[in-house]
Amino acid sequence: MGLLYTGEDGYNLKLLNGAEAKETSCSSYLPFTITINGCYLAEYADYDPTIPWTLPVPTQFGSTLEMLVDGYMPEKDALLEMPTVEFVGKDIDGKVLTIQVDPSYSIMTTKTSLDQWGDVDFDISTDYGKPFQLTAQYNAADFSFSFTFNGFSFYFDIPEGTADIDFESVTISGSVEVTFIGFTEPDSITAVPVGTIVKYQCPELHVFENDWDRKPVVLLTCKDDGLFQQSTDWSKCIYRKCYYLLPCFF
Repeated sequence: MGLLYTGEDGYNLKLLNGAEAKETSCSSYLPFTITINGCYLAEYADYDPTIPWTLPVPTQFGSTLEMLVDGYMPEKDALLEMPTVEFVGKDIDGKVLTIQVDPSYSIMTTKTSLDQWGDVDFDISTDYGKPFQLTAQYNAADFSFSFTFNGFSFYFDIPEGTADIDFESVTISGSVEVTFIGFTEPDSITAVPVGTIVKYQCPELHVFENDWDRKPVVLLTCKDDGLFQQSTDWSKCIYRKCYYLLPCFF
């Protein structure tokens, strides 16, 4: 199932290739839609989301799936709000779990409305402008959450006897750049596979400005070197009803 992105001012698609982010852009398209034939369900995963961003939580979270976030900490002068991940449950008064990262002191703070003990701090390895990877798992049988941050593991207990949590959504906010957020199987790699095709397409009733008869689509393929092939034709999408003798409705 593809991952769909829409926007008004162009896109930068960032792909993690090992520890390095690869980028291809299409800023001359205005507007357009990207479809990525990737390996994650569109409803529960997004590449390069706009922050703040909210996703529904699949029922498999707590059994076979974990939440995974890849991204970059802000630069020091860009830190206006702490990077924060918040899980919300159905029929629960308050946020089930909040994870907040402070790159100034390399601390990750977790708290939950299910526990009266307050915040729990963990020492982590991070810094301004550096890449990070965060995972979170819900362990219903053990009454706990488990996390990894850049490969280091942490655990957070909730009161024993807590009923199974029916999660509704997760939101990431604050000063943070996210290249991927979604629910995946443990140890998944978020970089799209070699051979993935990225489809840049004009919206309905739009055509290429320089070629009305051509199908308004550009396809790029991820090559063996981890980069997308570059197109030599970035045509502008125009609304065809606004030209010549055709009426234009707004």
